Amino acid sequence: MPTDTETANFVASLPEAFLECRDYGHTWRPLTARWDGEMHAYERTMGCARCDTTRSQWLSAYGHALRGSYSYPEGYQHLGQGRLDGAARDALRLESVSRMLNVTPITMKRRARRAA
Repeated sequence: MPTDTETANFVASLPEAFLECRDYGHTWRPLTARWDGEMHAYERTMGCARCDTTRSQWLSAYGHALRGSYSYPEGYQHLGQGRLDGAARDALRLESVSRMLNVTPITMKRRARRAA
């Protein structure tokens, strides 16, 4: 489990596109689709317009999602762990809004303490 400092450093180092996708979600666009006769399933691939993450998905002949996978660009995942949870997601959202406001997350925390 990463420490709060590791998480804060990671989040602060994210390029804008990675931060936006981790905060708001990916912006998918279609890339490829094909029917696989041996698997009796469709395979489709989508790419994120912001961060270049690729998503592959297998669908049954009736459209039911069978399985999927993601391929992330270098530097997207935190210490190779992928999804951030709990306090790490909080740090990510705080970094995102601090960039929008052009202030540091520390300043935002101080303001929150004064308001409480």
